[in-house]
Amino acid sequence: MKLISILLNLAVERFFGQITEFRRFEWLIAYANWLRRVLPAPHYEGPLMLALLLLVPMLVVAVFLYI
Repeated sequence: MKLISILLNLAVERFFGQITEFRRFEWLIAYANWLRRVLPAPHYEGPLMLALLLLVPMLVVAVFLYI
């Protein structure tokens, strides 16, 4: 059983090595900059900014989990 899991992990690491491309966060930085432009000045550094910043990724994950 251990050998099978080791072989599966090696195969996944070998064939899906490009998964690191999904770990880029330029989209999050661009989204944060867009929120700073859209929100009025006193709100873009507070809890509202954090809530809006986390809302979109959480909605995307929720959609994928419930489909």
